[in-house]
Amino acid sequence: MQVSYVSMSTRETYSKVGRELLAAIATAHPYIMSVLLGRLRDTIQTVGMMALYLCKELPLSLWKPQREEISTIGAWLLQNPLSAVENRLACVILEGLNWGYAQDGSLALASVLHSEVALLVAESYQKYLTDKPYSGLISEGIKQVSYLASVLRLGVSQEASFSQWAWQLLLRLKLHGNAQTPKGGWTVPALASNPPPELTHAPSMHSVLRAVKAGLPIGCYLSLAMTTVGHSLENFCTDGVELLKSLIQSRYLRAAVHLLDNILPPTYPLSFYLLNNSHFVSCIQLFLQYDSVCPQGVTQQVTHRVAPLLTGTNYGDNVRLLNSVIQSHVVESSRPDRVGAAAVLEFWVGILTQQNLWYRDKTVLFLMDQICCAAFIHHQQECVQKLMYQQHKNALGYHGDRGLLSSLVGWIAGNATPSFIDGQSLSGEVWFAWLVLNTEGMFEEESQLRRCVENELLSEPSISPDQALKVDAH
Repeated sequence: MQVSYVSMSTRETYSKVGRELLAAIATAHPYIMSVLLGRLRDTIQTVGMMALYLCKELPLSLWKPQREEISTIGAWLLQNPLSAVENRLACVILEGLNWGYAQDGSLALASVLHSEVALLVAESYQKYLTDKPYSGLISEGIKQVSYLASVLRLGVSQEASFSQWAWQLLLRLKLHGNAQTPKGGWTVPALASNPPPELTHAPSMHSVLRAVKAGLPIGCYLSLAMTTVGHSLENFCTDGVELLKSLIQSRYLRAAVHLLDNILPPTYPLSFYLLNNSHFVSCIQLFLQYDSVCPQGVTQQVTHRVAPLLTGTNYGDNVRLLNSVIQSHVVESSRPDRVGAAAVLEFWVGILTQQNLWYRDKTVLFLMDQICCAAFIHHQQECVQKLMYQQHKNALGYHGDRGLLSSLVGWIAGNATPSFIDGQSLSGEVWFAWLVLNTEGMFEEESQLRRCVENELLSEPSISPDQALKVDAH
């Protein structure tokens, strides 16, 4: 390194071959990267931009840094402006580390490093993108959000690039307890032996709490991912749903899906609480609505250049990601000693069908079709069909004090649709269409509609079928 990067007289000649040799050595002996980091720390003023040239070639995904080394990287990130070599080098190193899982299913890097880096990113995000520290006034929080919007509106600024880097890194970090130990995510309560910190009481969460009070999306995300707000069903219903709604309203839909993936598994056995939580239901509806329209961005000021960062590249990207989460939950719930696929399917059918005229919403229909497909694969079509049967009754205005035929006549008089596929082309939602048609066939059999009308026409040949239907209904 001395010859290739520190020495000004030999750098130009040997920087390329030196980079290749150091990368090869680090691949065979990853701990060498700790030595290189220490050397860079001492010579960064001399090495300058060549440090980026070197580190982009190193196999950083093989390196397992210690906490003191993360502290060094954090100091570079926080104590230098965005344009400085130290700041950019910190971003390159943190981005290159392996924040995923090892072959045995455990985290490649210790969970404490995930948390420390997340807090580091939160602090630097607020320092560089919200301009001023939080003062405790609501108006100050509004100023910070407005400033963030104005920064992101530029699209190509250093601040916008840093925001993109920060969010991409945060979504890779395993911050929620269920992400750190996926196998334990289906137990209630999860990770009782390693409880998450309290948002308002843990000193380590100060930067997150400050971001939450300022109304920043990054604070909403981290509070749900790292604290008890996102690990307890009671806390989530009380405080977390509003934070989730704030995140969705700011169009950070991909981040919202990441949270749902981790928060929901232990709640499926107690799904009643979320199914009857109007605020949570409205969050999901808002999510579907935002992913189905042209993105507007934070406070409707972010341009289309930044919109892909917030909502996904193409129409429906985040809905498709949500569908992947649902399908994963169905599979995972089917494993021995877990809640079972039926609970997951019933939960999502219950959530999606609470939207007014849900059967006319193409986004909802896409998810419903995928749910119906999963139901057939896991032999749970009866549980979904039972829910659809009740939905069909509700659509006809059927209640316990009214007969089925009377409900049908009421539908005819009110011109409501008796079918969830009537007048629509569902060529792309074949699983949903089949299940609906089968459900409606069962409903017709139960009502004995055809037999009653035929008997009435045989006994009174002079009346019309409509008249026969009305006669049978009374």
